[in-house]
Amino acid sequence: SVAVSEKKNVVLIVIDDLGQQDLGVYKKNGTSSYYRTPHIDKLAARSVVFDNAYSTSPQCIPSRVSLLTGKYPVRFDVPNDKTVDYPQKH
Repeated sequence: SVAVSEKKNVVLIVIDDLGQQDLGVYKKNGTSSYYRTPHIDKLAARSVVFDNAYSTSPQCIPSRVSLLTGKYPVRFDVPNDKTVDYPQKH
């Protein structure tokens, strides 16, 4: 059994429309040219940072379904932009 003080915390931050290059922690000089992210940069400086990942879909909903379930979104009939019939504008 692991003592409470030895347990590790995991923080997963999911943000729509934010690229890796937009965070200061991934810049060589430590700052982003567009966004200022001092709190995320501080958290990253004290943590393990992953810089290589895979997403099951470029759309928000299917990728979050995969993240939460561990399965491909097609297993849950989650639509993507190609399968949704959007209402036609008149």
